[in-house]
Amino acid sequence: MTGDSSWPPHLEAPDSLLGRLQRGLGSAAREVLEGRDRNASDLVRSCLEADPRWDTDLDDRADYYAVLGTAAGVDVAVLEALARDPPRGDGPDRGPSPVLNVLARTAARGNTDAISAIRRYVPTGRYWEWVIPWLLPEGRPTRASPGWPEWVDGLAPLLCERFPTTELMSEALKDAWSVRPTDAPWDEWRTTYPLIRAAIEATSDTHQRPPASDQYADAPTSELLALEKATLARRVARVLASRTGDEDVKLMLHAAEDPSLAMHVAAVNALAFQQHTEVLPAVLTLSDETGRGITRALLFRAFEALPYAATRATATEWLTGGDRTRRAAAASALGAHAIDDDVRLISAELSRELDQGLSGDQYVVCALAEALGRHPEYGPYPELDRAFSEMPYSFGRGYVVTAIAATDRRFPDKLAVDCLWDCEPAIRATGAKHVHREKPGAAARLQQMRTDPLEHKEPREAAR
Repeated sequence: MTGDSSWPPHLEAPDSLLGRLQRGLGSAAREVLEGRDRNASDLVRSCLEADPRWDTDLDDRADYYAVLGTAAGVDVAVLEALARDPPRGDGPDRGPSPVLNVLARTAARGNTDAISAIRRYVPTGRYWEWVIPWLLPEGRPTRASPGWPEWVDGLAPLLCERFPTTELMSEALKDAWSVRPTDAPWDEWRTTYPLIRAAIEATSDTHQRPPASDQYADAPTSELLALEKATLARRVARVLASRTGDEDVKLMLHAAEDPSLAMHVAAVNALAFQQHTEVLPAVLTLSDETGRGITRALLFRAFEALPYAATRATATEWLTGGDRTRRAAAASALGAHAIDDDVRLISAELSRELDQGLSGDQYVVCALAEALGRHPEYGPYPELDRAFSEMPYSFGRGYVVTAIAATDRRFPDKLAVDCLWDCEPAIRATGAKHVHREKPGAAARLQQMRTDPLEHKEPREAAR
């Protein structure tokens, strides 16, 4: 997780313990917590040394590796070394090492060595502002909320020593994305520490910007369609989607027929959401050649939004074709609208996508899982079980788990307990919703999850 590995990440086989740890699966967590593998420390450490996440923005590993690192005996000194700030380069700042988040979550759980490491980092570390919210429970708690570590208050004096004047503190807080004066711990710190209060007051304009009004919301449709700045197309499309008057629709239909207009794609998208099938020919220009900009995004969503009766034949054709953009759009449409007659094709195409392994399209897997989840009467689906264990995109695995829970009556006995230890909060919540409450230890485990996800000293009790 040091952030310097290439993408896509190298992952071991999904049936190996390391492969399951890299994917953040609950079965691997239970195995480590139960002490069933004497090499667990080395395996967890390898996950920290080479970031295994498929999506570094959405895939969640911090709590998962914090718990398992402690259980497996990974030395906090290793975490601290891996969490060091990367050297400054000429390119854009890539942000902190993801292991810094793991170190912070380890400290948040009361590990005294990790707390000391965080206290060493905050006075000098480049990403001190990232660390503070990582130390708190989710939901930006107040002091009355459970789980706010009292020692976090001790970081305020360290910041005051680092930025000892109002000018220096103001400069530090001005661009700090995590500083919200009304949230913990800043709401307490500005009351207790005059320097922090003065700095927050000096930067109040930065932290209390009123929401910007949409200058286009009330503009006439004709003016919106005449805009020449293509980057406004997404915003214009949102405004136009609610305009269903005859004259508005007439103007949009005219724009939808003229690809030379900058707002052509905005009109197409808005009309698609209004279920105007007249724009289907324009939507069908979507392909790999469309690129990855606003045009592609708006046409993609337009294809999904149009009535399925008008797009189904194309969706089934695109799903089996070689154009990746069209395949993804088809999968998205099926995820939202699939009918009974589509189930066999969806199952086959999900298998085909999984056969491609790490080169497969994870978003297609998610969409096809959603599609199967719409048809529990034909379940259970072995393809979903396979996706659950194989896919590298842990955030996307949440879609698969939801589909399995909806289509497989064995889910409470088969996977729900493992889900309680998954790296993704949404998957843990799905497991908690479906696991049999009568299982020994399960009730206590569910109660504990509300304040301390993943942390459970006797996982075998809930699995009996």
